[in-house]
Amino acid sequence: MDLDLIVCPTCFARVIPMSGNVCPSCRHRIERASLLELVEVQSGTHLPPYCHVCDAPATVWKRWQLDSGARTGLAALALLHPLAMLMRGFEQSKQFHVALELPLCAACRIGREPEPLFEEARVVVLVHRKFAQRLGR
Repeated sequence: MDLDLIVCPTCFARVIPMSGNVCPSCRHRIERASLLELVEVQSGTHLPPYCHVCDAPATVWKRWQLDSGARTGLAALALLHPLAMLMRGFEQSKQFHVALELPLCAACRIGREPEPLFEEARVVVLVHRKFAQRLGR
């Protein structure tokens, strides 16, 4: 049994398939090898005018805004305790906000596309292998 993470072509989750090659996230059978791979994308990166999901010519650019982490209730607590003010400052220094515009074709715009995510302090996007090659990766 192969224990490598693969990308489910149905729900875009990175999973270790269950027996019978079934995705544990969406319960669909993974029939084919995924044509998607993870690519790091930085804000302001020039992206080719091809759909990042299927590599067809893009018709729209979808804007994504990402935050690195959930905010906690330290702001309210800071009013009550001086140590919470220090912790709140440290918490804010660890947060990131990134805006990306990813190209999509008309068909993928209507369907469900994979969302960018933070992984190990970087933004990664599931893209089609040919799109990744266009980026030089």
